[in-house]
Amino acid sequence: MRGVTSLIALLPWIGLLAAAGCANSEAPATLAAAMDTVNGVPRLTYPEGTAPDLGWRLDTVAVIGGFDAAGDSYQFDQVRPGGVAGDGRGHVYVLDGAGRRVLGFDEAGRPMGAWGRDGNGPGELANPGGLAVAPDGTLWVTDDGNRRVTLIPTAGDLEPESIPLPEDAGALSGRIALTERGLYGVLMTFRFSPGDDSGPPPLPLVHMSLDGIYDDTLWVAERPHMDRVEAQAGNQVMLLLVQQAFAPGFFWGRFSDGTFAVAEGPEYEIHVLDPGGDPLRIVRRDPPARETTPQDMETERQRQRDRAPPGNIPGAEQMREKHLEALTFADRIPRITGLAIDAEDRLWVGVSVDTPGETERIDVYDREGALLGELPDRSGVPLAFYGADLAAELAVDELDVQQVVVYRLVEGAAGG
Repeated sequence: MRGVTSLIALLPWIGLLAAAGCANSEAPATLAAAMDTVNGVPRLTYPEGTAPDLGWRLDTVAVIGGFDAAGDSYQFDQVRPGGVAGDGRGHVYVLDGAGRRVLGFDEAGRPMGAWGRDGNGPGELANPGGLAVAPDGTLWVTDDGNRRVTLIPTAGDLEPESIPLPEDAGALSGRIALTERGLYGVLMTFRFSPGDDSGPPPLPLVHMSLDGIYDDTLWVAERPHMDRVEAQAGNQVMLLLVQQAFAPGFFWGRFSDGTFAVAEGPEYEIHVLDPGGDPLRIVRRDPPARETTPQDMETERQRQRDRAPPGNIPGAEQMREKHLEALTFADRIPRITGLAIDAEDRLWVGVSVDTPGETERIDVYDREGALLGELPDRSGVPLAFYGADLAAELAVDELDVQQVVVYRLVEGAAGG
């Protein structure tokens, strides 16, 4: 394939924390942060010690999709992390990348409808990547294949609209945030050809106005090292850029007042920005990121070997073997595994404690950076918070078929 899109000095301790609800009797009532400044920006550094166990629950409300799900309304695949969004009424929407459509479900997981189809006409999708829902129920879908953002009404007789993107600019992909001024998202598209040794560009978090112009950049993250994999399948040369093992992610979220939280790199460090991208504060927590060990590397290699290659793709097995040969590893294991902002403007941060890439704890902060407490033993930070108390995340069933799990957040569940 000739053009391939890539896959992708401290001051004295001060008590900044409020007691976290009904805390575990063995947990401290508060956990204090040290405070200093970095280039004039306040920095809060929390210690490694145990924070209060919030005792909140995420109770399963519905499991949508999976191999045994009956009916086309429950069948979806190639849903990306930015392809799940909800609205204030408790409805959740899933961007079905394989079907080039958006599926809607009510609070109980019952189908409400499907919008979009494959194509380049009004309301049609070619390579959709991100999804947001406007207050009036209109679906905003970023579509790299059609070089536009498609607006699809879900009610009434309104016709779909589109916002064309500049041909010489990248496209938004992954998570997007919708405001009255347009969209926020990350420019992620990168194409390369045989013989092209140029590396992928950085990842800017940008604002796109309603006329399709990228008019503001809030943050620029360094793109992690990518492994270049090449394999022969018949008379075709297959090229792939794969992010190296244990490379840190780039995570961001938007608070209701227009400020942002962003995290990149291996360290546990979150930058809070004002609506224009200027720094407001830095939130850190110990311990530092640990070094990658030989055992980490071997465990990851085995995990890659155990993964089934993608079905129905010529040369997939050869590509996997080439990838294992070329596999490289980041020097340090990242601490942050995910980030999201809930309906109460609280910041949820997924944390890897011992196992690379796994969310073994979630830390919850208020918008000012006060650590409210922890949620231990969680499998991951939800992809979307919506309604008054709902959350959704992607999962797979025992046959690796994608599902969306809907939860209800129950606070104050711990005894005390």
